[in-house]
Amino acid sequence: MVAINVDYIHSSIKKFIDNLDSETKASVMHAIHELSVYGNDLTLPISKYIGQKLFELRITKPINVRIIYTFQNNQAWILNIFKKKSSKIPKREIELALQRGRMLVD
Repeated sequence: MVAINVDYIHSSIKKFIDNLDSETKASVMHAIHELSVYGNDLTLPISKYIGQKLFELRITKPINVRIIYTFQNNQAWILNIFKKKSSKIPKREIELALQRGRMLVD
């Protein structure tokens, strides 16, 4: 287990988190902390690989929030965050994460 840095690729992600109610915000921050502690070793029920080098952090209480992230150079980059309202991740949310992921350069 190696601690890693976690960073937001876009300022809208921090704004989204800041606008959550306090209980949901605490759950989101806990999940991000778990990501920083466990890195790529984090698995279900908290983290799930969703393809195309993307993972999701799964926050289920008090509301369903999903954080799409990727790894690059021993760092986790949060690419997108949204309230999940259906059983599948909306295609537009994955497309936004992929678009933002292309901003990362080796």
